[in-house]
Order: sequence, then C-alpha cells, then structure tokens
Amino acid sequence: MKIGIVSDSHGLVDRLRLALDMFASRGVQAVVHCGDLGTQACLEALAEPGVPAYAVGGNVDVEVGNPDDSGAGLFRPTEVAGVTFAWESVTFPVAAGTSVAVTHGHDPLVFARLVNDHANQFLLHGHTHRQRNECLEREGSAGPVYIINPGALNKPRTPDHPTVAVLDTENDTVEFIAVE
Repeated sequence: MKIGIVSDSHGLVDRLRLALDMFASRGVQAVVHCGDLGTQACLEALAEPGVPAYAVGGNVDVEVGNPDDSGAGLFRPTEVAGVTFAWESVTFPVAAGTSVAVTHGHDPLVFARLVNDHANQFLLHGHTHRQRNECLEREGSAGPVYIINPGALNKPRTPDHPTVAVLDTENDTVEFIAVE
C-alpha cells in the first residue's frame, strides 16, 4: 500500500492541498496527517482526494465548540466524512498482522506504547519538524518497527523546506518529497 504522509500544516490549507495533489500523482492509496493540522479546513481537505484518510491531533490543535468559528481549531473532527480522526493516536491495518500507527509525537508515553505494540510495523509521527526514517529493532519476536516523520509543511527544520513522504508498505520504502 502507498501511504502519503504529511504533518504540521499549522493551518496552511493551500500548501496541504498542493501536497495532496502530489500524493495523487504518485498513486497513494491512503493519506495520513500526523498532527498540528491547525484548522478545520485542513482536516476537511484530507477528505478531498477520495482515498482513506487518517489524522491525529497535535499539541497546537484545539477543539472548538462552534462550527461557524472561522479561527483556529477543529470542530468535532470525528464527524468529517472520509477522515478517521483521534486526538491521541490512530492505527489501521495494511496487511494481515501488520498495522500502521500514527501519533503526533509530543507525548512520549503514547509514542513508547505504539513502538512496543508488536502489531505496528510502521509508526508515523510529526512534531519535531524534522525528517526521520529509522528502523528500530525490538526485543523478542516482534520484529522491527519503522519510524517515519515526513518533515513539516510549516516552519520545517530539517531540511529547511516543506516536505512530505510516501511510504510503500509492500517494499518498505520511503520517498521524501519537497513541496514547492
């Protein structure tokens, strides 16, 4: 399965839509946002490509009670059609016995729990605004977990320009893509 991974859009919906277009041109079959969406418009944009979409809340995301509030915040995000959203983490299967876990990365206890869950072969996160593609060996028969951070759409640190990633779970490959 090809999964488009994006993080830390911080309300930049036009840049997010550009990333989603890039994913579509690469034939992604699902889209993941690793938190710090920033606005309801960013959450709703994830549904536009028409593929399964998953998102988690980040440390700058807040829930607002008024759907007419045009400011920052997410209004009842679980109600957005086509997007599976959770504040802490989302997990979804990609093959028999293999799952992808998603969290923002700002809570070390959640992160550790997901790393140690043997069903998770891939752990996607954001928060640091730095690209990461690491294979972590786990004890016992759990096998490795691949930890991936796509970088950031807003205020990237490493590299110094906005990036996203495409994960191919069948080939265990990650492609980082500059968003320009």
